Amino acid sequence: AGRPDSAHSISSQAMTLAPQSPEVLTTMGVTLRRLGRVSDAIAVFRQAVAGSPDFGPAWSNLGAALISNGQFEEAISA
Repeated sequence: AGRPDSAHSISSQAMTLAPQSPEVLTTMGVTLRRLGRVSDAIAVFRQAVAGSPDFGPAWSNLGAALISNGQFEEAISA
């Protein structure tokens, strides 16, 4: 669903404007995951939770990405 390539382009532009924004980072992570770049998505979600540990959407997306990557123990602790 959607157009992940277009979303990635837009997310990349947003990253240049607000590189530490948890919303922007989470959106980028979701986009990367939809493109099949799960490891990259996990790295971006980790950056989002490191900078904004109270931002729930980043945590839930990190957990989902870890599960889809077969990293079940890490997902439980995330």
